[in-house]
Amino acid sequence: MRKSMKIGDEAEFELMNFISAIDGFLVPQKNEDKNTRIEYDIACGYNRDPVSSAVEGVVYFEVKNDVMASKTGNIALEYFNSKSMKASGITATKADWWVHKINGELWAIRVKELIDFTKNEKPDKIIIGGGDNNADLMIYKIERFTSVAKQLSTLTEIEDFI
Repeated sequence: MRKSMKIGDEAEFELMNFISAIDGFLVPQKNEDKNTRIEYDIACGYNRDPVSSAVEGVVYFEVKNDVMASKTGNIALEYFNSKSMKASGITATKADWWVHKINGELWAIRVKELIDFTKNEKPDKIIIGGGDNNADLMIYKIERFTSVAKQLSTLTEIEDFI
């Protein structure tokens, strides 16, 4: 568990560094609250007015570091925790954006678009009880996911996110 958390933290810090450099975003905050952690990983306030320090709104991010993708050629999207019998991953997040680290690169997609993708595109495979034997996963070829997601590096303006 600790190792997988450290791996996840790596992608979260990469995202935080990236969005910190975008004009308009304020300091991103990692969600450390165990009660809401399932809803989002990173919250970042924004303000498009460079003179004001008031928060205009908040963008929420869910972040995944898919270390198996480089070995399998697939990405895994968790949708259910079969141990606790609860929604998880894409069916539990309240984030605006899903950020998935694949082969060292961060890919981003609006959560609504990702959910639409999973509804309209049949997974290549479904795994019940994967991960730490608690995750039900939809498996997609990397190319299928990256055809609908954007490389994070191409999102350079605050307006890209709001």
